[in-house]
Amino acid sequence: MIKYSLLILLTTFSFLEVACQEKSQPVKQTIQTETLSFIKEDGTLKVKEGKKVYLLADDAIDYETFVSPDTTLIAVETLLMSNLQTIRVYKKDAGGFFQPLKNALSTKLWHDLSEKEGFSMDDISHPRMKFLKWIDNEQALIKLSGEIENKVIDANVSCDLHVLLK
Repeated sequence: MIKYSLLILLTTFSFLEVACQEKSQPVKQTIQTETLSFIKEDGTLKVKEGKKVYLLADDAIDYETFVSPDTTLIAVETLLMSNLQTIRVYKKDAGGFFQPLKNALSTKLWHDLSEKEGFSMDDISHPRMKFLKWIDNEQALIKLSGEIENKVIDANVSCDLHVLLK
């Protein structure tokens, strides 16, 4: 009988010790942010964040959105015409609204590629840009494609958006 009482007592103390240790562990906090959603209708693109809904763009046939991991940037594949597709980048301002970058991503990427490959930007026909993925909060992988005379351009380029954010 004494053996069983000691066993019960030891078991109870073991459970209490484990419970006390679990309570002393730091509690992991999760911060819930408002999620972004997008409304596409009649050639317009609107952003919905919490109770805010506002116009982002209104000049294209279609849009595809890609939110950066830290939700401070939005890359938008913008279909302007059936054979012209570009990517625009929007940055969240101090007021919490997304604004277009002053420096155009498409111009920089095509200019850099034309210098590297030795062609003129004026010679490109059917230029298209496809967003592939976010590498980190300010870096993305983008596919550039188009044609120059009889040559096809097809290049995946990594772009550092930090340069454009200034």
